[in-house]
Amino acid sequence: MLFKFTRLTVVLFLLVKFSSFSQTIPASNGRTNCGDCVPPGWIDGGGTPDVSSRTNAGGTGSVVGDNDPWVGAPLPLPPNGHTNWITIRDEGTLAAEEII
Repeated sequence: MLFKFTRLTVVLFLLVKFSSFSQTIPASNGRTNCGDCVPPGWIDGGGTPDVSSRTNAGGTGSVVGDNDPWVGAPLPLPPNGHTNWITIRDEGTLAAEEII
């Protein structure tokens, strides 16, 4: 009886150990800087998400703060090596926030 329990425990341990429980998140790269947009494969559910680079904040330059250089630019690249990524502005009143 103890042998069967031990064998079952080992099998369950190995099944869990070699399983992957990570999330699948689409890449944030593949788009130039822009304001109120998302990278390919993402869904803009409202708000003003941007795509930014390591040197400039997202946007077209038509609004104050759009496409301005980051303080301390260039920012370090993320671990995945992408050159553009999603950024979220949090400004203004307590209104709707970004949803992506």
